[in-house]
Amino acid sequence: MSSSGQLPDFLRGGTIFFPRAIAVVCAALAAATASAQQPSGAPNPALQLLDKTVAHYNQANTLHLEATTLSSRRTELSVNTMTMTLNVTIASGGRFRYEGNSFMGSGLLVSDGTTEWHLSRNFAQYTRQPSGSLFDHGFSMEGDVWALSAARSLAPQVSSLDTSSASAHFLHDQSLVFNGHKVRCRVIQYERNDLRADSTKTTYTVWIDPTALLVAKIESRSTLPIIIGNQPAPYGPLTEVIGTSTFSVAAIDVKPGPDAFSFTPPAGSTQVAQLPTGMTSRPASTLAERTSAKFLGKPLPAATLEDSTGAKVPLASFTGHPLLIDVWATWCGPCMQELPALDRLHKSLAATDLQMIGIDQDETPATADALLQRRGYGWKNFHAGLDVARQLGVDGLPTVILTDATGRIVYYGLGGDTRALAAAIAKLGKPYTAAEAE
Repeated sequence: MSSSGQLPDFLRGGTIFFPRAIAVVCAALAAATASAQQPSGAPNPALQLLDKTVAHYNQANTLHLEATTLSSRRTELSVNTMTMTLNVTIASGGRFRYEGNSFMGSGLLVSDGTTEWHLSRNFAQYTRQPSGSLFDHGFSMEGDVWALSAARSLAPQVSSLDTSSASAHFLHDQSLVFNGHKVRCRVIQYERNDLRADSTKTTYTVWIDPTALLVAKIESRSTLPIIIGNQPAPYGPLTEVIGTSTFSVAAIDVKPGPDAFSFTPPAGSTQVAQLPTGMTSRPASTLAERTSAKFLGKPLPAATLEDSTGAKVPLASFTGHPLLIDVWATWCGPCMQELPALDRLHKSLAATDLQMIGIDQDETPATADALLQRRGYGWKNFHAGLDVARQLGVDGLPTVILTDATGRIVYYGLGGDTRALAAAIAKLGKPYTAAEAE
């Protein structure tokens, strides 16, 4: 949450989507769950440093990042690598400047919060559309869009670092050239379990400037079986997947330049209605809009939750008061980024009868409960598996659902638009107009 209480737009990071039939696999690809519960003894200093660093980014009003990313997939028979250079300036109010370069294309995406310009340098052409036109609607990962998507994901990479994994520990300090000078970094490593049957683990290594609480480098490393169709190849090789983001610059709350969020067409470029990058036509509505339309006005589905003691709690037991539900997980970066704004919203409604609960999708309920307790969030949290997620129509995280006192759904949102949520709460009646998300 920024100093004004608003969750920075650039740290919302959208939504982690997963089709119902393959939710487990996609959760795995999102580096799903913490490898163990929080230790019950003394605080883990590695986790404390991770938590402070992530919180530092989440409280930012502005952020500037410059990084080189390297993605590598290796088997005994082949090596495939991709390098991208990314330059990002982002601020509240939907303002951003994403620049990405890869062998697939070079592009620039700029928004002043109202208008969005997308320049494809490959074709010397650009488009001008309402802000959010590219990433908030259907798009194809072709041409320069691949690198621009990576630029957009750069800040959420930091916010999705696991601040709950009991496996977190310090390695030997290392010195890196960062922000123009040599910095002695604390190096933290932890593992996350993959939710697939093969129990693959992903190992994360994070280099942190402990004085500035800035991330200088992130590496993820996992070994996956070759997949043919929906099944692993019987005797196929394993693939080592390595992703590295090396930050040359990371600056928080530095005032952007006057032209940071404006666009001047380069000489020789022309404006077009749609760039020739192979992008398909955008659908008339987003996934969030289609899901919302399916549930709005309908009664909350019958479902049974589990509290921290393992007791079963029917969702229907909350009927009689407006209910706000946050379906989330500690491994979901956008979920973690949304929590400060939800906390402000929850506190602003403390004098009303509106109830708020969390429904976590973690492997172990203790992981989610410990994080909420550590950060001082005051709402009740419950655990539920994919069966309940399917009942609630969850196609991605975070999912936020609001019902009136009768249990009728009046708001269904994906991706953390807490301003729209506050407006929906205010429509419940005069007692709820105090709802504040900013």
